[in-house]
Amino acid sequence: MTGSGHTKTDDGGALAVGAGRLYGLPPSEFTVQRNAWAGDARANGNAELAGKIRALPKPSTAAWLLNMLVIHRRAEIDGLLEVGVELRQAQADLDQGTMRRLSKERRVLLAALLTTGRGLASELGQRASAAVLEDVEETLRAATSDAWATAAVRTGMLTRALSADGWGAADLSGAVAVPVSHAGQPDAAAGPTVPLPADKTRAAAQRKAALAVKSADEAEAALAGIRDRAAGLALERSALAARLTELQNLVAEAARDLAAADREAAGLSREEEAAARTAASARSAADRAGARLTGR
Repeated sequence: MTGSGHTKTDDGGALAVGAGRLYGLPPSEFTVQRNAWAGDARANGNAELAGKIRALPKPSTAAWLLNMLVIHRRAEIDGLLEVGVELRQAQADLDQGTMRRLSKERRVLLAALLTTGRGLASELGQRASAAVLEDVEETLRAATSDAWATAAVRTGMLTRALSADGWGAADLSGAVAVPVSHAGQPDAAAGPTVPLPADKTRAAAQRKAALAVKSADEAEAALAGIRDRAAGLALERSALAARLTELQNLVAEAARDLAAADREAAGLSREEEAAARTAASARSAADRAGARLTGR
């Protein structure tokens, strides 16, 4: 990035173009290239530009990954952000059905982008931790909820992650390296202007709509949890019913065996009584025969 020889008259354009290249570099190269660029600007007599360059902060890991997604996976990012534009319009129109449909579509696209981001980080020699991916997800949610955050993400020059709760504009302070205006979009680093009364009314309606969507999402999540638990209980009940049937069959079999044993015991008892009578009679006959032999 050295040898560009920018003059004071084109500081704004030079800073924007150079920063765009700088924030597309691997994290390990950022500081070296930034300082070299600043040194080049100072050597060319532009101390003011050099100071601005040195002030450019190294992006957080999440911001770097978001910038890489904008650079290398722009179509996927644009697809999600377009859903955000449509969702904000549906909120403004208080179109509950469209809001629910777009909210589900947003969840699907967000999940896909997180998978893409993890893979892209690996391709670029970096590791995207769970915490980094959480920040990426929060930033993308903010970008689909707030037009200013949308513009900030699209610059590809984020310095940190963003957040938005759906109730107001995202905090963009220090989040974009260089203010860049896009056609038909707000200046991403400038932040929103003071809203007019009509804007406040619309914002209030949007907040109510966003709350309704949030409530619907939470209710759907709760319903899904209940259904999961119910399915689990149904499986458990089925297993218990099968076990109960097995035990009932064992009890019935044992009862049959016990009745057979009782019948056999009763028969043996009768045979024992008969044998005892026979033995007694035989012993009596033997005693009488012995007495006759001895003349008694």
